[in-house]
Amino acid sequence: MDFTRSEVRRAGQPVTLGARELDLIRYLVQHRDRVVPREEIMGQVWRYSSDVISRTIDVHIWWLRRKLDHPYRPQHIHTVRGRGYRFTA
Repeated sequence: MDFTRSEVRRAGQPVTLGARELDLIRYLVQHRDRVVPREEIMGQVWRYSSDVISRTIDVHIWWLRRKLDHPYRPQHIHTVRGRGYRFTA
């Protein structure tokens, strides 16, 4: 991942990410190995109030897993049930 150039590759091949997907994966990578609560993601990536309830994050995580990881057996983007998400290298 080269966030300076907004480029992401998987197995050497470029991966097309939307602006919000790129912001989300950048935030998770910057906070890797730490559980990032959904409320923090909503506030920091979407700039919404933390009390807004939305499935938006779940959908974007799903899209990122399909593009960068594995949707059913993720190796890098993990759900920590009831707490948030964690990225591990």
